[in-house]
Amino acid sequence: AYEKAMALEPSLWVAKGYVAHNYWHQGKWNDELATLEQVVSEHPESGHAWTQLSAIYSDPARTEKPRLSVLRRALHAQRTNTELLTMFEKHLLLNYTGKTKSAAVLLERVRHWSGDDSAEHREATFWLMVAENRLGNSVRSAELSADVLAGSNALQLNHYAWETFVHSTCVDFGLDFADRALCLDPDSHYILNTRLAVLCRLGDWDLVPHALEQWTEHAPRGELKEAWSEHIRFFRLVQIV
Repeated sequence: AYEKAMALEPSLWVAKGYVAHNYWHQGKWNDELATLEQVVSEHPESGHAWTQLSAIYSDPARTEKPRLSVLRRALHAQRTNTELLTMFEKHLLLNYTGKTKSAAVLLERVRHWSGDDSAEHREATFWLMVAENRLGNSVRSAELSADVLAGSNALQLNHYAWETFVHSTCVDFGLDFADRALCLDPDSHYILNTRLAVLCRLGDWDLVPHALEQWTEHAPRGELKEAWSEHIRFFRLVQIV
């Protein structure tokens, strides 16, 4: 439908962003990237397109090397975009060890600028928690962890728990997030899956067998074998097994 709209009205550049998103769902990442580059080149005011483009370049699974220059270019065009700013600080935290304090300062600004119930506020709170933990500010980090727990639903908590596993950071808090998510949604095999991964990251092997049993009990039978084989490959990638 969006492609038809573009054919009828080529200047309808907003539709190109949705076409790019469809390319993502189809696994056509090169087409998605080319489309977004065209949109931001012709219409730098498109905050959504800049956010999509920055997400591509910030994801190591989708590009060989994260590109700080793209994030800087996006922020130059969208200085008040708090989602982009959080993405930029996350990139600094994960890729530049000497930028932790700078990232913490800017993440505090995002929290101040965004509404308490907004997605940007929650995301900034989580990454500020990571920054403060790395700076050795354990009390502040714990306070921010409590904010994440109090202000997130089960799906969001599962996401943050998975982030701690993938990036091997604040994993103790990640277990708290997964446990709280399970309290809210005790039958979710996705959350049980995340909790299992976090326990593996922590090396808490006494709890792993029971967590694995819980996950296998709840995971759909048709997906179990395929899902576990994917996990083994991923665990090897992040050097757990």
